[in-house]
Amino acid sequence: MATYVELKSKFRTSPSVAEATFRLAQLTLASKRDDRERAAIALFDEVVTVAPKSSFAPRAVVEKAALEERTKTRVIDQQLGTSVPAALVSYRTIVEKYPDSAGAEASFDRLARGYEDLKRYDLAAQTLESLAARFPNNGRDAAWRAGEMYEKKLKDPAKARAAYNLVPSTSDHYNAAQKRSR
Repeated sequence: MATYVELKSKFRTSPSVAEATFRLAQLTLASKRDDRERAAIALFDEVVTVAPKSSFAPRAVVEKAALEERTKTRVIDQQLGTSVPAALVSYRTIVEKYPDSAGAEASFDRLARGYEDLKRYDLAAQTLESLAARFPNNGRDAAWRAGEMYEKKLKDPAKARAAYNLVPSTSDHYNAAQKRSR
């Protein structure tokens, strides 16, 4: 840990700082500190702040979101104007800023589920549609779930049909989606 702290302080502008901060956050989380989760979250945030374009930035946001879920942290979401699980904001960050990163597909799904828990079915359905469009062969049946949400929760048959048309032929719901899309 001391080596990473030293690297961060001596080489502030080095590309290695993002990795050092990420590794320091992981080690902090594995330590016996009483505030290890809070300290690790702050370090993961720092990775994104100091090196938002590094390959460690999206990984840091994914790790941060997992910690926020585990600790059940809540924040006021500026976009929704209400208290939400902090992980929802982190997943939205991944979806918006790092949509091609390794954790993006799962983040789309988790974000949609978060919106669904908040009964923001419009945002959940849009997120599922984006997931289906970006990852057509996802294993989460995103297009089918979006169609169901548009049809049953939002009462929007046109959007439901469009979502059902996105259901891939590999889905267990493909035949049902084809019938509903007509």
